[in-house]
Amino acid sequence: MATTIFKEILGKDFNKLDPILQRAYGNEEGFSASGIVNVTHGTGPIIKLMNKTLKLPPKGPQVKVSLNVKRNPGYEYWYRDFDGQILESEAYAKNGLLMEIFGNITLGFKLTEEEGALAYQQVFSQVGKIKLPDWLNAKAVAINKATENGWYIEIESSYPVIGKLVRYEGQINLES
Repeated sequence: MATTIFKEILGKDFNKLDPILQRAYGNEEGFSASGIVNVTHGTGPIIKLMNKTLKLPPKGPQVKVSLNVKRNPGYEYWYRDFDGQILESEAYAKNGLLMEIFGNITLGFKLTEEEGALAYQQVFSQVGKIKLPDWLNAKAVAINKATENGWYIEIESSYPVIGKLVRYEGQINLES
């Protein structure tokens, strides 16, 4: 029986997600969504270089975002467009975690259901085949809280040594 990686990771808790989140994250073909997010960056030359190198969303108060997710058995392809800044990744489930690959960087997220919302907590980082120690591991957290037409998203990524990398939040509307 076909399933999505979100259903696989969350198990019975998937059914506790708000119905609109179940519709998006449970659709075996994928989904499209769009919205407006407010993006802030940390400060300093290292943060600026990392945001540019990692192709993270441009900072701004009204950044248009579109999201297209395609699903295949065992993995997903995520295409994000933040006002022309493209961020692509592939994702799969491994050992109960959502593994997301951005080029040669792999991030591992623990997924949980929190009062109908979908929460992510980064617990793993790898560059190439090298797993980063905790003191170098980014601390990314995200939550998708259901709204009438989609969800309100809040994401922040920071590093223990250098601080906030990026934060964005805003309304995302499900299109399909």
